[in-house]
Amino acid sequence: MKQLFTVFIRKSIPLLTCLLLAAGVLCRGLPALAGELPAEDLDPGRKASLAVELVYTGEDASYPLKGAVIELYQVSSLVTEGGGAFYDTADAFAGSGLDFTGITAKESGQAAEKLAQLVKKEGIRPLASARTDADGRALFTDLEPGIYLGIQAGPVTVGGKYKVTFGESLWLAPMYELTEDKGGYSWNYSLLVQPKAAPEVEKTPPGRETPPPRIRTGDDQPVRFYTLLCAGSALCMLVMVLLGLDRRQSQR
Repeated sequence: MKQLFTVFIRKSIPLLTCLLLAAGVLCRGLPALAGELPAEDLDPGRKASLAVELVYTGEDASYPLKGAVIELYQVSSLVTEGGGAFYDTADAFAGSGLDFTGITAKESGQAAEKLAQLVKKEGIRPLASARTDADGRALFTDLEPGIYLGIQAGPVTVGGKYKVTFGESLWLAPMYELTEDKGGYSWNYSLLVQPKAAPEVEKTPPGRETPPPRIRTGDDQPVRFYTLLCAGSALCMLVMVLLGLDRRQSQR
């Protein structure tokens, strides 16, 4: 009975994967099926690659995030045992207490946020980092099979008016998915991921508003200057009057 149950579970995995793909879960690179996976055609020694694409859809156009720095952390490794494949949490992230088995898309977003907080708290260094090109793409190669956490290190200004920071994301590399010809399933080692986490967006500037130009009038001129000028003129006139009186008295 136990053997029949085990066979049933393993035969059901492709069907479950198909349903998850139809729901758009695994297409986003989220570990929605991170429990036991079929180890057939899986080469644990083969390296994977992740092409990350960051594009923000604004009010009037779509803007690739050029120059965004993406930091990559390996949070688990993909191991094989007894004909199945499992995800084993990395030592650096063991303190998170997360179990990736059967995690859903919503739980994956919450897990990514928790892992990002752990990275900041513990000062965990990234495995690798890359800067996006003009198309908003960054490529990571030679990755050991596992689950990866991607974090955008800081905001990028696009369109001259938006500061955009995408949220943290979890990505599978490789991913067990339906083949392009829909003829079966295979491990995809070269993945393109487009984070769906809602980005933080701020219109730029704000900043301090530039004050309107000031129109100068005669009232704005320095009062002290005119006061001294008048006082000097009065003094000169007084001296001239006194000199005139003194001359008249001398003539008499």
